[in-house]
Amino acid sequence: MNDMISVVIRTMPGREKFLDKCLFVLAGQTYPSIEVVVVAQKLEEEESIEPIRHTAMIWASRFKSIEVHAHTSATDARARSLNIGKRNARGRYLAFLDDDDKVYPNHFKKLIESLQKTDLAWAYADIIRALYNEYGQLVSRSAPFRRDAYSFLDHLRGNFIPIHSFVIDLERASDVGEVDETMSRNEDYEYILRLSFKHEPLYVPGFGAEYCIRSDGTNTVSDGTSSARHSIKKRKLWNAAQDVLDEKKMLNFGWWIREIDQLPMVYPLQPRQGAETYTSHAADIRHNSGVYRNMLREYYASTSWRLTRPLRSLARRVKGLPPEQIMIPDTEAAAQSAIDQILRSTSWKLTAPVRLLKRAVARTRPN
Repeated sequence: MNDMISVVIRTMPGREKFLDKCLFVLAGQTYPSIEVVVVAQKLEEEESIEPIRHTAMIWASRFKSIEVHAHTSATDARARSLNIGKRNARGRYLAFLDDDDKVYPNHFKKLIESLQKTDLAWAYADIIRALYNEYGQLVSRSAPFRRDAYSFLDHLRGNFIPIHSFVIDLERASDVGEVDETMSRNEDYEYILRLSFKHEPLYVPGFGAEYCIRSDGTNTVSDGTSSARHSIKKRKLWNAAQDVLDEKKMLNFGWWIREIDQLPMVYPLQPRQGAETYTSHAADIRHNSGVYRNMLREYYASTSWRLTRPLRSLARRVKGLPPEQIMIPDTEAAAQSAIDQILRSTSWKLTAPVRLLKRAVARTRPN
């Protein structure tokens, strides 16, 4: 492979104005080698994609190449669109982009150049949430996805890495598979969770793109819905999608996934100037009270961790590493990071049945 980036853009017939604006913005990228793969979902076989092809060809001279692919589905098949684009991508790097979102000029260049200095498989940047009214006018900008560092634990609890915020090095991340086509919502989140479970990402600070929400309710997200009835309908769909996602998490990562609900949410302890403050007063108290260090002590003292200590010791000897040291760090951030590593570890996953059995026995005992 070369150093070209393939940008997969999802669209549909009738959204040519969004695609045109998307390609206009994408043409302003400072990264020199970009391939565009447009994937259009038709609701009926008779629908024509010629307007989409025409729109794409207007911008063909601005990119290494531009292709248009199509598929037909009467239901939402956005995951299939991503897979079709991924299969037809020829670049070493891969990025996804919906036709109504925006990337800033240095987004891909900054991520790829940062990634090339490491041995990591993918990188992501901060994203702005931009709300537009029905006339296309900007109403507000906020930063609800911003974090000071990556945590798989926090990522499991909620998606703060939107679909167009990251770049994947396909040479280093060839073991993740495809997007789950049984999902019509949260499909990108589920895919990225599987990716991050195998390959920890590189976080590149700074805003690289905009997640655009329109107040006319035409987004699939529940935000920006003007009608109360429409909002309730969307919320039901998203609640059902959340149930599916929870099942996928347990299927992909194990029963231990339930245990993250016992931990308080982790947000930046010292938000940068201009960033929103996400941590509640109660959370501030928890951070200051040493809750993560106390919790880490409990994990180290747990039956699960003690049972697997001989296996960890053997693995460390085989790898030529020094013996394991049980240490409680001085800071809450370091303790949280250590908990994060425990929950991702093979030891913790191997002993999941033991913890499940203990909980089942505890439920059968009288109060």
